[in-house]
Amino acid sequence: MKNDYLLGKHQFEGDVYIVAGTAGTDIMQVFGGVQHSTSIMLKVHAANNGTIKRYDNEILLTNAYERWIHVNVQHDADNGKIYVYLDNQLKGVFDDRGQKTHYFKCGVYNITGTRSESRWKNIKYWKNGPVGK
Repeated sequence: MKNDYLLGKHQFEGDVYIVAGTAGTDIMQVFGGVQHSTSIMLKVHAANNGTIKRYDNEILLTNAYERWIHVNVQHDADNGKIYVYLDNQLKGVFDDRGQKTHYFKCGVYNITGTRSESRWKNIKYWKNGPVGK
């Protein structure tokens, strides 16, 4: 998406379908960070019938394969916080890695596994709305 921003409140929302066997694949990110190129990445791992993690760290959702998952990522760039909701449940609040020009990305990239496939629909973007709700 071409939605570059430095400050403000921004929200990405959409539904993702992750094909079974997809692993080592980033499916969504907020690009832009001071010491790293991203503020957050949602990455698929093979364990537990498909697991979505923040990078290779916190488990956000298991049993992610072969079903539609509602993704809602809200970035409060003014305060450096990112809220991640999956299937309408808050999965975590994370620091955004610093004030830099940001933008949202979705699809498949940074592929390290043997399969990498996600399908997206109902993608929306908002700015200057509420975050953390």
